[in-house]
Amino acid sequence: MREPVPFTYTTNGDVMICADGPEVLVYSGQDGSPRWKLFTEDVVVGVGQARGEIAAVGAAGTVWFFRALDGRLERTLPLEAEATGIAVADSGAIGVITSEGVHVIPAGGGPHLVSAPGAVAAAFGPGGTSLGIGTGEGVFRAVDPSSGGAWGELDLGAPIGGVAWSARGFWVVTSGKRWVLISGDGQTLAGELPALQAAGGPVAVSLDGLFAAAIDGLNQVHIAELFSNQPAGSLTYRRAVGGLAFGPDAMLGLGLDDGDAMRIDLHTQHNIRTEPHQGRGRNAWNVDVKIDGAVLRGAAASAQVSGASIAEYTGFKPDEPTPWWKIGAGLGGGCLVLFAGTSLLMFLTTWALWMRGLL
Repeated sequence: MREPVPFTYTTNGDVMICADGPEVLVYSGQDGSPRWKLFTEDVVVGVGQARGEIAAVGAAGTVWFFRALDGRLERTLPLEAEATGIAVADSGAIGVITSEGVHVIPAGGGPHLVSAPGAVAAAFGPGGTSLGIGTGEGVFRAVDPSSGGAWGELDLGAPIGGVAWSARGFWVVTSGKRWVLISGDGQTLAGELPALQAAGGPVAVSLDGLFAAAIDGLNQVHIAELFSNQPAGSLTYRRAVGGLAFGPDAMLGLGLDDGDAMRIDLHTQHNIRTEPHQGRGRNAWNVDVKIDGAVLRGAAASAQVSGASIAEYTGFKPDEPTPWWKIGAGLGGGCLVLFAGTSLLMFLTTWALWMRGLL
């Protein structure tokens, strides 16, 4: 069974953040080198970064906020509720996932509970103005995170494993062996990815909303494009992978067991791996990369021009065949000119001979 791995890759690509038991491990997002690490007082079940702070959530519901630069503890917030994960909004708000719902902590404000019994996954929409919540019973809800009021909900029929927002205007949700797209208000099913690419684990979407990745089972990650909703390949690891997040462009970060991480460019397949912090052992692992770059590039190009023709030939164009009527008109005109010229010549010759009295 796949165990969740607390992990995030910041949207600016600066750092990758992992947790291993009570230990928080921060790595450079550029080359994988270690930045800083520290121990908390509980097993960490979620990590995220918001407005210069790194937040870590303990299993007992305590949230620690550390300065991103060096890990200095800034503040502690006890929620007194068993936590299972975290969601972070681009507004700086944080959502702590518990069995009773999501405890929303606005940037600079106090926490309040958005009730959703059985919640197992959650994600914020754009600007933190919406919140998608999935339950272990397979119910997805889109709610207002400030009031907790639900706009809509759908019963997907199987436990939800992951929720993410796509900037293309819909939620991306994994449920059992389904990988579905749901309207922003949570009321309608907007689409579904092919069944062979279904994944029942955590899901992440790129910042432009065009690429998605989801964990399937213990060690496989499926990739898809969200322009025409087509599979684009997979990553298969020789160890457990349990967390994933997109950084800039098509950079995908993956959290592995034992506090390691990896970043891969889906376009070029170039990847970097984290280096061990002092006092931690070095782990080696293999990964089978099977990504169809043409599918991803095609989706990006099509999205850029909104599905219009991608390119138009503007170079030299060969002469087109001359229509028959033009040929006929040309021959007729030529004959007419020849006849007129001959007639004029004969007239001038006769006139000249007459003038000389030869006729």
